Amino acid sequence: MREAERLAKIGSWDLDLVNNNLVWSDEIYRIFDTAPQSFGATYDAFLNFIHPEDRDFVDDIYRKSVEIKEPYGPITHRLVMKSANLKFVEERGVTVYTDGGTPLRSYGTCQDITDRVVGEKTKAQLKEKEVLLKEIYHRVKNNLQLISSLLNIQASKIDDKEIRSIFETNQMRINAIALVHDQLCRSDNLATVQANEFITNLIDNYKDSTFLKLRRLLSI
Repeated sequence: MREAERLAKIGSWDLDLVNNNLVWSDEIYRIFDTAPQSFGATYDAFLNFIHPEDRDFVDDIYRKSVEIKEPYGPITHRLVMKSANLKFVEERGVTVYTDGGTPLRSYGTCQDITDRVVGEKTKAQLKEKEVLLKEIYHRVKNNLQLISSLLNIQASKIDDKEIRSIFETNQMRINAIALVHDQLCRSDNLATVQANEFITNLIDNYKDSTFLKLRRLLSI
């Protein structure tokens, strides 16, 4: 049983409501990072381990369950360790009564779910960053397209070949940057770009630009 509790990071507790005596299994002592000789072995001593912002919530849930004679949980709350680090635990419990309805004892389990909670928070943060990055990529893509279009419009209005060539060259550079950006947006690895696909797209883009130049020259 001890080994099973250790592997599952779950311990059991038993609260004698008549004598206000709380018994913990070995795993709960490990979860709460304390020793039997330093633990008050009372319900109030247990509450002192709970994060101040969660303490009233946990106490209210437990007392309400005793009052209405129903099990409680699972509930999640934080623990404050001696190192000032936080732990997240999940608790559930039930109370036993006399035939007359007087509460005798409560018992239940407490499981350390810190890894799960931290993992879920990390996933949520990564998801939020992913959404933000997609929005940034979309805005950058639109801005690059806008700049390219403006350069193209401006070049079409210039008669001087040298000046027009400067605009067209800059447009090609912007298009090359846009291609790199597009490759990064569609890649799972932001540190590298697939060279083969990028060069192929770059050549196709250059062909299109050259074709437009020839059409413009012929029209002149």
